[in-house]
Amino acid sequence: MAKSKRTFELRLLTGESYRFESDANIRRIAKKWSYLVRNRLRWDKRTQLNESARRDLASFRRASGRRKLAAADIDRIGAARVIEVRVPDVADFESSWELRVLPWEHFLSSVAAAYGNELEAVTRNLWRAKVRPYTATPRKVMVVESAPGDLESKYTFESERELVQSNLQVEDDENFRVLVTPTLRELRDAVADFKPHVVHLAGIDAHEGALALRLPFDRRRHDGYYLEDEDDGAVVVDAKSIAEALTPEGHRPLMVCCGFFHSASRICPWLVREGVEAAFGIRDEIDDGTAELFYATLYRAFGATEHKFLPTFRMALQNARSSGEGLRGAGLVLWSRRPLLDVVPEKGPDPIQDAREKLHSQRKEVETATVGAHATPCGDVNYARLHNGRPLFQSFSLHRTSLAHVHDVRIEVVLRVGPPPGFRYRASVDVKAATKDMRKDIRIPLTWEYMRDLRESVRTTIYAHVTHEGRTVLEKTWPVTLHPANEWLDTPEDNVFLPSFVLPSDPAVAQIIDAAQKYLEAYGGSGSGFDGYQSVTTTDDGEELDGVDHQVQAIWHTLYHDFDLKYVNPPPTYTEDAQRLRTPSRIIEERRGTCIDLALLFAACLEYIEIHPVLFLMKGHAFGGYWRSESAYERYFQPTAGGETEREEQRSGVLPAEPWVTIPESYDDLMRHVWEESLAPIETVYLTERETLLAAWDAGIENLQAPEEFDVALQIRRARERSDAGPGVTPIPYEGWHR
Repeated sequence: MAKSKRTFELRLLTGESYRFESDANIRRIAKKWSYLVRNRLRWDKRTQLNESARRDLASFRRASGRRKLAAADIDRIGAARVIEVRVPDVADFESSWELRVLPWEHFLSSVAAAYGNELEAVTRNLWRAKVRPYTATPRKVMVVESAPGDLESKYTFESERELVQSNLQVEDDENFRVLVTPTLRELRDAVADFKPHVVHLAGIDAHEGALALRLPFDRRRHDGYYLEDEDDGAVVVDAKSIAEALTPEGHRPLMVCCGFFHSASRICPWLVREGVEAAFGIRDEIDDGTAELFYATLYRAFGATEHKFLPTFRMALQNARSSGEGLRGAGLVLWSRRPLLDVVPEKGPDPIQDAREKLHSQRKEVETATVGAHATPCGDVNYARLHNGRPLFQSFSLHRTSLAHVHDVRIEVVLRVGPPPGFRYRASVDVKAATKDMRKDIRIPLTWEYMRDLRESVRTTIYAHVTHEGRTVLEKTWPVTLHPANEWLDTPEDNVFLPSFVLPSDPAVAQIIDAAQKYLEAYGGSGSGFDGYQSVTTTDDGEELDGVDHQVQAIWHTLYHDFDLKYVNPPPTYTEDAQRLRTPSRIIEERRGTCIDLALLFAACLEYIEIHPVLFLMKGHAFGGYWRSESAYERYFQPTAGGETEREEQRSGVLPAEPWVTIPESYDDLMRHVWEESLAPIETVYLTERETLLAAWDAGIENLQAPEEFDVALQIRRARERSDAGPGVTPIPYEGWHR
């Protein structure tokens, strides 16, 4: 393989190799697939995605000989079990950004899926002509736990530390070191002194940290890792600096594992470039339980495979896929310093099966099965979160600290509220995998009357007790705040549940629609009805949308003519970032509401007549909107194959928290639909000022002119749908809190 920044290679487990030139087409494909992966939760038609991947692969330009792949070659790649992507290590490292940013795992898996094949693994090799052999025997392990400044209270890494130590079977303190929230200089000095062979980085990446710290959206934000600065604050350290700190004075770790998001596109290749033999990372975001299972298996398999990276990686991927959470295209990525397929025989013993048999035989020799546990509850709990199936705990995991399977682990959880004993959960479970995530099992019953009738926030405690064979594994009590059913938390974790407060079944909504009938007939003639998008007609010039707009106008005029709504400040709350919300019945009864109350009322009326509403959340303000046609709505959730994005291509970006959420990262995409007038943002506070719908539309567009003020847009129809990401966000029962 010639050392050219324009040449890269795909190598198959069966020996075939294909060399390509990186050109404008590859850069287009890298941007397109980065965009699609970032927005993968919005893509409904998986078959279209797979066919698009196959067409893009066919467009790759060969480095020599035939300029295009033959159909038979595409078939071989589509049928492959393992593919290695070899990327050149060139002097101007950032110039080959497209070969590192392209989400190869998702792209090649989609090609394989077009052939009905499940690709087992994609590995990435940062190729250079000469690589010094690695001769040290891996013994020393370092875990870095970094949550500096204001992040300290939001994160804990105890479970990751125990996961690393137990699965690598490091019992000698002399060979195990934990470094807590270091500065960059302290990290470098510690590595130079200890000289670890394996490093696990637990912490927060630049994008997740920005959300946790509620920093303004910044298009220039690159991938990075939060460390402590010299003033005990938090600072994002870039990929190159992290790599240099972990390879000081000629020391080269055998393996570095990044347990944080957005670590695979920049940080991992920089680690390998600076001398690390293999770096594992996460391309974007992934369920915490799946990530723990991946790394637990990886560390356990590392010894069983005699430190062979490829079978170790394949075993870890298999376990992660079997977790039931679904990777949904998320990239669990391996970058290697030397080609891994060079040492894989085409035929012979299966190294994964050999490793499994070795682990099985080791388990038989172990007399005592032991287990560890780690739990962190959610500090704030409200009804909407629980109603939508979200757990009571941020993390609650059991992990084996021995090779043997663990049986009959007893768990007790007590939430101390309401009549004694409050809510109590008890279970006995077996731990057969390396780790077991209990978050989905520990749930408060929604029929619990105390939760439904709560009127004020309650500061209470939650208690957890885990035992095994009479030995206490975990016993701890934490403070928690329980919020009433009508209290919504305006936080990144909870604003995604705002669609649960859109209540189309509230009796007041039907009352409003009945009253709006006279206005609708005035616009559309006698016999006009609220038939949603059925009123859209197709002409030679496109879609005729007046019928939809007339229905919205009828509702609008009813609300400000017949009900004479007024603006009012939010009701008092005694919790930061919380707001009491009014139901439609209460708004109509009192004839007043806040900006968010009015947006929710407007959305409920639109949903009632099957026009798809949108909620826009800005910093300190909220308003409504609607899709003017079903086809426009569908186009938004099915990005075209062009997929170009105006974003800076070298950033891996962040994913929307849920498929119905438009985050600042996708602001430009959203605004294209606004400028095309297929999405109408409506300033719903204008209901209290007796302004026309057209004036409210203009004001809604004006609200969106400051992208730095944009928080999220919530697509209500999409929120209601069940998807691979989980159940839909349905309206919460409003009886008992609408008064």
